[in-house]
Amino acid sequence: MPTKCERDLAQSPGAIRPSRRQVPAGQIDVWLARIPSAREWAELQPGRSCLSAEERQACSAFQRVEDRVRAEFARALLRTTLARYAAVLPEAWEFVLGEHGKPAAANPEGSRLRFNLSHTAELVACGVTLERDLGLDLEDARREAEFLDLARRVFADDELAAFEALAPEARQQRFFEHWTLKEAYLKARGLGFSLDPQCASFEFGGAGRLRARFAAAAGESAEPWWFALLEVAPAHTLALASKNGNRASRVRTYFLEAEAAEPRELELKIRASSNGP
Repeated sequence: MPTKCERDLAQSPGAIRPSRRQVPAGQIDVWLARIPSAREWAELQPGRSCLSAEERQACSAFQRVEDRVRAEFARALLRTTLARYAAVLPEAWEFVLGEHGKPAAANPEGSRLRFNLSHTAELVACGVTLERDLGLDLEDARREAEFLDLARRVFADDELAAFEALAPEARQQRFFEHWTLKEAYLKARGLGFSLDPQCASFEFGGAGRLRARFAAAAGESAEPWWFALLEVAPAHTLALASKNGNRASRVRTYFLEAEAAEPRELELKIRASSNGP
């Protein structure tokens, strides 16, 4: 029988419906959902039925209602997504935090699962794979910023030289490509910004090929890592980082829609990857 969390989320925008799934070795599943408005979320309040007391307290600390909705919805999506892969109810998932705050499943049934979560103002994305370190970052590439100034702070020298050589109108997209790849790697390591973003640099070659280089500060070689950039409408860039021996991962992507009996599988374009698109 569905729990209250599952019933409420099944009616919410980006409907989340439990169904047991398997993620084969070497595959990454990415789940996308639209974040509901504050009004839509207030009508259901599903987060209150499956989030832990600690999660509810953390979400309540946000001053803006939009931020609270985003935090609650993202956490509810994570719990219900994980429940698709292991016989654990969404509200029964427990997590342990690494030294720098990266969560891992504490439930024995989910011990092989690796996951990562990211969101923008509009969308939330959750990646799931088996046993391999996984990082995911999602960014709205329409955001305006002083991209050259930011690049000078977070890009390695070779990245910055290539970036400065671009036409100004090409810099916005390229900045988000570099940034999402860097953040996906830092999140996969579980170190956050205790690791300098400049320690991982990326070179874009022809035919969608992507080359990663790590500086000594990374403390490891780039050789075992696989990276990919995916295009997500509207105007979002999603990066994946997986420590899988640099073997091309199969990426399976789902979009969760309100009132849909099953998630819709998407064929997202891989813009670039370590092994080509």
